[in-house]
Amino acid sequence: MRRPWGATSSAVRATLQSLGPMTMADICREIGVGRDGVSAVVSRMKAAGEVYIQEYTHDDESGRRYPRAVYAFGQGKDARKPPVNKNAVGMRAQKAAHTRIRTSSVFSLGMTRRQCFEKRRVVIGDRGGQDQQ
Repeated sequence: MRRPWGATSSAVRATLQSLGPMTMADICREIGVGRDGVSAVVSRMKAAGEVYIQEYTHDDESGRRYPRAVYAFGQGKDARKPPVNKNAVGMRAQKAAHTRIRTSSVFSLGMTRRQCFEKRRVVIGDRGGQDQQ
């Protein structure tokens, strides 16, 4: 069922005014509208100066860490997006690769021990001969 014209924008406006600053996911849950509709409305409201980004918060969604904008009603200066910590990203990627390799797989059943070591060395990288026997 389609919502009446302007219902989403008025719901977003009322939610931010009454409940205070919220992330996009919180707004979606609160008013019961999908992310696509709320995202378009919040973008238009941000361009018009009705809402601003108060701060950023970090959420872990499906194993990935994303900075999420916290929107507040009114006029204000947008908060700066936090810089990416490349070391932390690299460590998480390396840990995920290590977990994938160590996990038993149907495709590893026919491999010899030496082939498994070679596969691990290619994915994780050679660590100075630690994997050699």
